Amino acid sequence: AVTGVQTCALPIWATSKSVSGTVKEFEWTNPHAWIRVVVAKPNGEMEEWHFEGGGVGRLSQRGWSKDMMHEGDKITVEFNPRRDGAPGGLFQSVSTPDGKNWAAGFGPAPRYAQ
Repeated sequence: AVTGVQTCALPIWATSKSVSGTVKEFEWTNPHAWIRVVVAKPNGEMEEWHFEGGGVGRLSQRGWSKDMMHEGDKITVEFNPRRDGAPGGLFQSVSTPDGKNWAAGFGPAPRYAQ
């Protein structure tokens, strides 16, 4: 018998939401990139959220790079939240206050006009 190891945690993701906060860390690594964001809770306390994304190859095809986010940057993350209610999820896009927006998506890479 062959024993497999699941590398994608997709079954724990639910519907789509967004949250704004401050980048604590952007991890540009395989098999999945990670964004750690500090978010203010309604009572004013700060809470760390963890967002998992695709691999760097897939994200690079969508215009992402290892230098696109830095500690202290303000961002809004659109994500599929965890079903267990933990703060975080699977990031789908990131936007900045100046209007920049990067889609992450797990579908095929976008086709560009030639």
